[in-house]
Amino acid sequence: MRGGSREVEAPDVFQVTDSALWDGRPSLGGIWIASPDATDPERVVMFNPATGKSVTGALFRRERDNPGPTLQISSDAAEALGILAGQPTELRVTALRKEEVAAPAEAPVADPAVAEGATPTDPAVQETAALAAAALDATADAAPDAAVAASDAAVAATPAEPPRRKTWAERRAEAKAKREAEKAAKAAAAAGAATDPAAAGTDAVDPAAGTVAAIETAPLDARAPEVAAGTAPAPEKKTRRQIRAEEAAAAAAAKAAAEAPPAPEAPAAATGGRPIQVASFSKEENARRATEALAKIGITAQPQKSERDGKAVWGVVAVGDAALLDKIKAAGFADAFFLQ
Repeated sequence: MRGGSREVEAPDVFQVTDSALWDGRPSLGGIWIASPDATDPERVVMFNPATGKSVTGALFRRERDNPGPTLQISSDAAEALGILAGQPTELRVTALRKEEVAAPAEAPVADPAVAEGATPTDPAVQETAALAAAALDATADAAPDAAVAASDAAVAATPAEPPRRKTWAERRAEAKAKREAEKAAKAAAAAGAATDPAAAGTDAVDPAAGTVAAIETAPLDARAPEVAAGTAPAPEKKTRRQIRAEEAAAAAAAKAAAEAPPAPEAPAAATGGRPIQVASFSKEENARRATEALAKIGITAQPQKSERDGKAVWGVVAVGDAALLDKIKAAGFADAFFLQ
């Protein structure tokens, strides 16, 4: 049999024993607890000494200046631990870490119901184990929907940058370039109309008869002797009017390109560093708006789609160092953190 892994308590990573409170309102996000002493999101086990119940869930950071007990728990966590609404209860919260377990040499054969010295299983322990198993499925790698709503609100509060108005000099340069281009086009059309009607493919007019003479047609083999001999005719020379019209059009195009305002530079993409979870959204449109808001302050981020409990979630992820994380938080995404 192959070995596996299990979760063990890691008090050296995080452990706190303090008063916790559920205010009685329904909360989304499954089983979670918030503490002002938390630095990074963790997977923890919550233990209630009063009832002997424990449950596994997620740990998030809480602001210190909030009134009331230090710890705040969700409605699902309160139900699993047997805590009543509005009743402060002391809890012990300990971080969890995965530990590799070697495969046993032999599977035990003894029946616990008939083995010597066996004791009946406590119903309270069975209930706690069932609640913990359900919590593991509901809270694995998940954050409370309150954080998603806060990210949506931060993006909605970000003002859209108005388009830059063109200066008087820029508008004048564009109008001048347009007039020069129209003038050059008219000159080129006039020069083309002055060419021979027969060369332009039009019917020849007989001034004596006052009627249009039919164009002569001949088979392809009836070519001129010099063409049949393989010698090409000399190219037709351009008139001075045609040359001046082409030069004027080229000069107008070059002047318009020189006077056009330079295009704004795109913000440089962040290279190196660690992945940063900026925010999570329940709608793809909000993730795109967050990406555009970060791009306006020079931060490159990408929306990434995932699924939680069968629902689509769009996360916005950037790459950078601690300075970039501080810049993202200062822009209004206070829940941003490094991904492990």
